[in-house]
Amino acid sequence: MYSIPIIEKLGGREAVANALIRQTDQGPRPVDKRALNMWIMRGSIPGYAIKQLVQLAKRRRVRIEDGDFERHGTSRKSKKKEVKA
Repeated sequence: MYSIPIIEKLGGREAVANALIRQTDQGPRPVDKRALNMWIMRGSIPGYAIKQLVQLAKRRRVRIEDGDFERHGTSRKSKKKEVKA
């Protein structure tokens, strides 16, 4: 399973999703957990979220290290079985 260390350091996917706010046409909204899962699958966090993650880490006194914003892990998908000819 893929993960991004900064998200785990800040309490996991649900806690981080609840802490992040994105701007929409209807005003500020919390980030949906499904959106956060998509960031992890892509291995890319939007800029506005990175700023908020850094601020959240500072408030909680969580140390940010090299690689904390990089995706780690492997896919859950099983490897295809070889077909014998």
